[in-house]
Order: sequence, then structure tokens, then C-alpha cells
Amino acid sequence: MNNASLVNQTSAEDGFEYYTPPEWTNAAREVMGGIDLDPASCDFANQWIGASQIYTKETDGLQQEWHGRVWMNHPFHRGEMACKPNCKKKNCKPRTKASDKQRGHCITEDIPGNTEWINKLLTEYQSGRVKEAVIVTYCSSSETWFMPLLKQPQCFPFGRIHYVGADGKKVGGCTKGSVITYFGPNLAWFAEVFGKLGEIRVNYQHSDQLAEISHSLAIMVEQRATELAQQYASATLEQRPDDAEPGEPVNNAYELPVAELSTDGLQLPAGPELCAAKEGAAA
Repeated sequence: MNNASLVNQTSAEDGFEYYTPPEWTNAAREVMGGIDLDPASCDFANQWIGASQIYTKETDGLQQEWHGRVWMNHPFHRGEMACKPNCKKKNCKPRTKASDKQRGHCITEDIPGNTEWINKLLTEYQSGRVKEAVIVTYCSSSETWFMPLLKQPQCFPFGRIHYVGADGKKVGGCTKGSVITYFGPNLAWFAEVFGKLGEIRVNYQHSDQLAEISHSLAIMVEQRATELAQQYASATLEQRPDDAEPGEPVNNAYELPVAELSTDGLQLPAGPELCAAKEGAAA
């Protein structure tokens, strides 16, 4: 087993950093029109990622505020709490031979894992500070941290992603599959660009949910139309384009100013969920 086989487990902790190949970051940049922030990067990787701003291991992206269009390939780790006195963790037992796989020492600080990075992204996106994001993760559909990603549009690559090592070359031997997840309003463009690199999957919107959205919209439009009709019927002669006397019912031959109708009062799904609903309705 080489170090690349641990890329989705503890490789970053062991000092082995792996970066996303350019074909994937180029596609992310094409979808979003640029990358404003990479919250888990380094100067070397940013040579081809091209983010306007990066957070590094030293500046700790988990402790910073994110913004704009984000690309993220965070350190893949299961996460681990700092060791307590008289630690009994198997991973902390001293190594006795070169083939030992355990870490061999205790840790004094918590190691953030996939959960912390995904929760941070969700918080920043839901706050509105992050407008759009493309991220790559291990395809771990049974893990709790992965569940929120299943609600977003995703690209399942045609084959495994072999990440780039510190020497700038792709490292073979990765035994895990990866997935690209998208946050943002441009679902069709994401599918167009990433569909060349993998299979696109979108969260299914149940027909009952679509029917509820349509029903709510119809009620809102009807209510607004009634309000406008009442205002028009009670308007003064100077405010009405027809020749009816003030207070008379509006002539049915005249159309209401429907351009004034607004959907501001309707609570629709935000972001990708609405895009998926529209795609389902069109189908």
C-alpha cells in the first residue's frame, strides 16, 4: 500500500499532500467564471488553480470568513480529538518496526476532518457570503458528513481521480473514488462543463413538492390580481384609462397591469434545489 492509497484517510496528517489535477480545477473555473477563494491550499497548488485568495495550513481556512466563488479540496481526514493523559489509542502506540502503520505518537490539538470542512462550507454558503462553490471529496455516501452533499448537483468522474503530488506529477494508486459537488444557481452550465468529465446526478424533486410550488404560485398571483382589480375599480377618473364614471366596476374589456405582479411573497426553494425543480418540471 503506497501513500496515495491513504489520500482519503490520513495522508495529510502524515505529511503527504495531494492536489487536484488541472482538468478539474479548470472546469470549476469555467463554471463559475473564476475562483475568488481556495480555503485549503498552498502557493504551489495555486499556480494552476488560480484563486484570487487562498488560505493555507498556517492561516487556517476553518477560522476565516469565506466569500465569493469557492473551489475546495480540503485535507481528507476522518478527524480526531487531541489525546488525553495516559492515551490508549492504537494509533499512538510507538512504532517498533518500519512496516508499522500507526502514527506512533500522541497529538496535542484536534485534527479537523471532513465533517468540519463540509459544515464550514454549508455555513458560509447559507450565509450568502459564498455565492458559488465547486468542491471535490471522497465519494463516501454512507458517511454522515457526506449526506448534505447528496442534495446538491454532483459529477461522478469517469474513473478515479489521481491527485498531484508535491513534485507536480500525478500519483497513481489511489484506491478511492471521488466526486465533484456543486453549490450555486447555474446547474445547466455545471452539467454542460462537468458532463464531459463524468456522469451528472441531480437530487430528485418529488412531484408533490413541484405541485405544492405551483399551487402556491397560483394563489399568490390570484391574490395580487384581485388587489389590483380592487384598486383599479376604486380609482378616480383621472387615474383610469377608460371612460367609466368614478366608482363604476372596471370594464372587462380592459386588461389589468399584470406586469406589476410580483413573486416576492412566495417562498421558493433556493439555489440548486430550485434549479432541480425546474429541470424536473421541464422533463
